[in-house]
Amino acid sequence: MATILFISDIHLCDNRNSRAFEEHRLEHLAEWIRQHRFDLVINLGDTVSRDGCLREELTPYRKELFNEYLAWRKTLGVPVLECGLHREHPFFEENYEQPMNCVYRSLPGVTAFALTSTGAGDHILSDQQWQWFENELAKSKATTIVIGTHIPYPNSCSRPASECCYLKVPDVIHHRLETFPSPVFWAGGHFHWPIEPPVTFGSLTAFMGARFSFESEPQKKTYLRILDTQNLTLTTTTNLP
Repeated sequence: MATILFISDIHLCDNRNSRAFEEHRLEHLAEWIRQHRFDLVINLGDTVSRDGCLREELTPYRKELFNEYLAWRKTLGVPVLECGLHREHPFFEENYEQPMNCVYRSLPGVTAFALTSTGAGDHILSDQQWQWFENELAKSKATTIVIGTHIPYPNSCSRPASECCYLKVPDVIHHRLETFPSPVFWAGGHFHWPIEPPVTFGSLTAFMGARFSFESEPQKKTYLRILDTQNLTLTTTTNLP
């Protein structure tokens, strides 16, 4: 089986971080990832911050702001699946050489999905995307299903539900996943939420995948989640460089 690392909300180029802080974080995080020899990394998105949060000298938001991250990914020595945001649409597939609807079957016993909304916002996947997802799920012979989206599955944490809060998931998908014959793990990001236990809905375990602190907000601690698909255990680490 495999170990899968979740990262999310790195927010490069953000005005709450200095360049030196970001460089130090990426350097030491890469070393830590290489030491742990993960089989897969799933990045849940918000890798580069949006306009309004960028450091002044880096505006406007554009494709070139991802160059440092793309170079960093190549140093990890491990496959990386990307979950994107609407503002990345013009260059997502060129940047990552990955479709916005991505299924990964190279790990024994695992089918992993990384989904990016193709619509006008990040909280809704299109009917075509859900149909594609159902079709790919039906093909899977895996003993474990792993799903990553930037916007979390409904009620993945204690944040109260409201309009444009959680991902809008059709009832048929809820039922399919929560009654699936194999374990399903769904990771989300976006909220910068404190550490909480995962939430179980039948066969489905939903959880917040990761959070990186901002340099200006060190009290909001960084944490990452690691899934062991052999033992079906989800661990949380705060012991990061």
